[in-house]
Amino acid sequence: MLASSQSCVMHSFIALYHTLDQTNSTRAKIAALVTYFEQASSEDLAWATFFLSGRRLKRLVRASSLRRWLVEASELPEWLVEDTYASVGDLAETIALLLADRQSAGALDGVSLSEFVTQQLKPLGGMDEAEQAAIVLRWWSDLPYDACYIVNKLMTGALRVGVSQALVATALSQVAELPRPVILHRMMGQWTPDIAFAEQLLSADDGSTELSRPYPYCLASPLEPEPGSMSADDIESALGPVGDWQVEWKWDGIRAQLIRRQDQVFLWSRGEELIGSQFPELQTAAEQLPDDCVLDGEILAWRDGSPLTFSALKSRIGRKKPGKKT
Repeated sequence: MLASSQSCVMHSFIALYHTLDQTNSTRAKIAALVTYFEQASSEDLAWATFFLSGRRLKRLVRASSLRRWLVEASELPEWLVEDTYASVGDLAETIALLLADRQSAGALDGVSLSEFVTQQLKPLGGMDEAEQAAIVLRWWSDLPYDACYIVNKLMTGALRVGVSQALVATALSQVAELPRPVILHRMMGQWTPDIAFAEQLLSADDGSTELSRPYPYCLASPLEPEPGSMSADDIESALGPVGDWQVEWKWDGIRAQLIRRQDQVFLWSRGEELIGSQFPELQTAAEQLPDDCVLDGEILAWRDGSPLTFSALKSRIGRKKPGKKT
């Protein structure tokens, strides 16, 4: 059962971020995530899952504007601000270090993560620069370091912390008491961080899986310890008898997942973007596959019976409707 919308405010997400950032213990990270998710409202759980799984908002404010406002607000010479930024290497942190010195976080008091994102942060994208500056400068002047840092990270779309999507899914699976693969599958593809998503994510009922949703990718992972330090017997013990192995080349292509469901075809990139329009020949060929078929592998360009390098695929990336020559 999720908590009420007032029980887990923006400060809770900020505290979670810094907890995750300051520990290398996987167990401690999972425990912190579970505690947060158990207390969060449906809206906050959805947005926290969105950000912590590596998704981000489109950049709302230009970095050049932020740097100019920083010079003005700090009243420091531009060269000194730029040198500080170059030394720190992160704009959000530079701003927080130079400007955040108050102990009050009044701008966020009583505000939940979802409320801050939807009512204060996202509207910045539709404002002119003067309106943006008034709001952002108020945040900078009214927030202590931890809060200022996270707000800047969310605003620039650069929020990164030491957790993987799999780790987030592990915590959510404990909260929902569901297998982690179920949660991982529900986190795949394109979705909107809202109440409906949060409820579907944790639902005990399988419901109707979104038609186009891909599965988590079957990616390679190293043996532990490093293979070079293992004997042949150790390797065979880890992987099973050599006669049962299947070995293939490490292909230099685009990792993708092709799905055919209910007479429809969906082609996903590893970045969870639909790329079928960039590879219409694959869309057409997939129509010959049986329903409920999923292929996980590499898209390769071939010529004269041999695979080409990744550079041969570059002409397709970013093109909505590739021409015949590409």
